[in-house]
Order: sequence, then structure tokens, then C-alpha cells
Amino acid sequence: MFKPALVVMDRFLKALEAQDLKVEITEDHQGRGTYACDGRDRVKLHIREITRKVEYVPSDKELREKERCSWTKIPKWDDLPTGELDLTPGGRVDVSSDEAINLLVRKAVADVIELIGQARKKREAEEAQRKREWEHEQAMAAERQRVEAMIKAAAALREYCVVTDYIEEVRRFGRVPIDQRREGQTLDQWLAWAEAQAQRIHPLGD
Repeated sequence: MFKPALVVMDRFLKALEAQDLKVEITEDHQGRGTYACDGRDRVKLHIREITRKVEYVPSDKELREKERCSWTKIPKWDDLPTGELDLTPGGRVDVSSDEAINLLVRKAVADVIELIGQARKKREAEEAQRKREWEHEQAMAAERQRVEAMIKAAAALREYCVVTDYIEEVRRFGRVPIDQRREGQTLDQWLAWAEAQAQRIHPLGD
């Protein structure tokens, strides 16, 4: 069935190209084979001879080998060619006439167009889902950053309150510890300096 298969595939590929569909033979991470492509979307094309399963009849040599080595495997079924072709997409091939082949080719082209449309919808849906997930992750990350900033600001506010309480305590006592003031610095000068430092700590300062 090699020659009939070539005839069918030749007409099929030409019909696809007439529909502005590119035909590529590829071998990549998605698989190897012949594909009809429209932009980023593609459908695999395949023609094969249909086989039927019949019970396998082992030869005398295989039987003797099985007796000698019990682990020897003998197939249970044999695949016999039927002389019929199957085109994917499209279906069973009728090579009885040119019209029958042309009819199959038209159906196969229509199937390819439909399958590419389905592949495009699936890809676009997956891309949209990935975009939604990415946007959700970005929103969650931004939310975490806002929460962390708030917690940091709250900690700064606690520190500010502690410092201002201390300043008021110094004001009440009327004396600045030696290790906290410059030489010759008055209480009022220190209070002004300390309040300026406290304002720098305040999360809403400046």
C-alpha cells in the first residue's frame, strides 16, 4: 500500500497548502512527525495501513526454545496487514476511484481546520489561565509587600513612642546623661536635637 499512500498524502498535503496551511516535518519536545500548522497551532498528520490481530503461531524453533528456556516469551498475537489505509485526520481510505480519494481529502482538510481551531482555543485558554495565575501571584506578592511595610512602620512607630517617652522623661528630670549630649550642649539644645532624631524614626515623618 506504499504507492496508494503516497498518492493520498500528496493530494492531502497540496490541499492543505491551498488553504494556506503550512506542512512541517518536525522533531521536538512535543513529538516527531508531519504536522499541518497555522501559526503556533498544529495538527499531526498520519497515514498507515490497517492491521488485524490474529493468533500467533509459533515456529518449531520457538517452541523448542521455550522448552529449553522457560522465560522465553512467545507473542500471543500477530498483526497482519489488511490492504486498507487509514488517514489521520480523515478516516479510512477508499482508493477505488479518484473521486473517493478527493472526497476523503476534502473531509481530512475540513477535519484539520477544525482541529487547529480547537487547538488554538485550548492554547488561548491555557495562556489566559497562566496569565490570570501570574497576575494573581503578582497581586499576592504586592499584598505581602504592603503588609510587611505596614508591620515595619508599626515597629518604627513603637520605637518612636519609646524615644518620645524618653525625651519627655529627660524634660521632666531636667538633666541629659553625659554620654548622650555634646560638650557644652544645653538641655533645650539636646531636646531639639532628640526631637529631630525621633521625627526621623516616625514612619509618617519627614
